[in-house]
Amino acid sequence: MKALRNQITFIAQKPCLFPGSIKDNLTENLSTGDSTSHLSKILDIFYDINFLRCREFEGTKQEVFQQILGLNVDNSLSHGERQILCILKLMHKPNKLVIFDEPTSNIDSKTTETLVEIMV
Repeated sequence: MKALRNQITFIAQKPCLFPGSIKDNLTENLSTGDSTSHLSKILDIFYDINFLRCREFEGTKQEVFQQILGLNVDNSLSHGERQILCILKLMHKPNKLVIFDEPTSNIDSKTTETLVEIMV
C-alpha cells in the first residue's frame, strides 16, 4: 500500500507549503545533486512564466533567482504564486498518477497555459 501511495501526487486548490523559504519548499527531500539540477530547471520556468513579476529585483538572472529562492513562503507570496510553487514541486516527483483539484484557480490563463505545456 505504501508503494502505491508513493506513486500518487495530489495538488489541491489550496496550496500546501511548509514554513521556510521558496528554496526549502522546492528542494524538499532532494539530495544536493538532485537539488541543483531541479533548481536549474525551475530557474528557466520562473523566467518563462515571469514568476513574481510584480516585485522588483536587481542583478543578473542568477542573482535575481537567488533572491527569489530566499523569500519566505509564509508572508511573501500571493495565493496564485503559492499554487505555482506546488505545481513546480511536481517536477522532481515523476509519479505515475497526479490528481489536480483546480490547482490554477488563482493563476492567469497565460501562465496556466505555460505550466500545462511544461507538465505535459
